[in-house]
Amino acid sequence: MEAKQVRTRVLLGFVRIAVLILTAVFVFRIAVPYLFNLHTNLGLFSAVAVGLIGLAALIWLAFDFITSVRRQRRP
Repeated sequence: MEAKQVRTRVLLGFVRIAVLILTAVFVFRIAVPYLFNLHTNLGLFSAVAVGLIGLAALIWLAFDFITSVRRQRRP
């Protein structure tokens, strides 16, 4: 039973890392350059707003991952 729990936690950790990387790729490489016209004020403002939201999401996912790893180490 314990091996199954460890395997599940490891797989969830890998999924969280994959989501973190995919979020970074989507926001900073796809959404910002292609969805917003950076030559206008509104487009530049929108790109900055989406970038900050993406950065907040990355920080939240990283914090979530770190806290789950810390919980796993304590008995």
